[in-house]
Amino acid sequence: MKSAISVLKTNDYNANFDFNYLEGKYGLIIPPIFRIYLSNFKYEPFEKQVIFLPDEEIGFGNFGNNIEEAIHGSLHVDDEFSERKMIQFASSGIHAGGLCIGTQGEDIDIVFLDSEEKERFVKIADNIFHFLRGLMVIS
Repeated sequence: MKSAISVLKTNDYNANFDFNYLEGKYGLIIPPIFRIYLSNFKYEPFEKQVIFLPDEEIGFGNFGNNIEEAIHGSLHVDDEFSERKMIQFASSGIHAGGLCIGTQGEDIDIVFLDSEEKERFVKIADNIFHFLRGLMVIS
């Protein structure tokens, strides 16, 4: 299997992502490492099927089509989600809550699984790149 990082598509050289607009509109800070990811790579579903290793129980569905829609939807999940200002950036394929990135305090840039269980937000990676290194192309 090869790493999913190898199938990421880069943004056009002249692409300009308006982070100030999104942060002002939604009242949150896009974390610095996630910002680097969004600046350099397209936020879009993978064309190939990938799986998160080493923990296949976490699952990985896919990225969404639009980061603004992801942010908007994240702020309307429920009160706990909104208070922590998490961004749900991908579906898990197994857990209904999906995969989230922290945007404030100790959570900044950390990737969490929203398990919707007793311990709701479970840390699975230090940042988006650490998470992506664990994704493997399976088809």
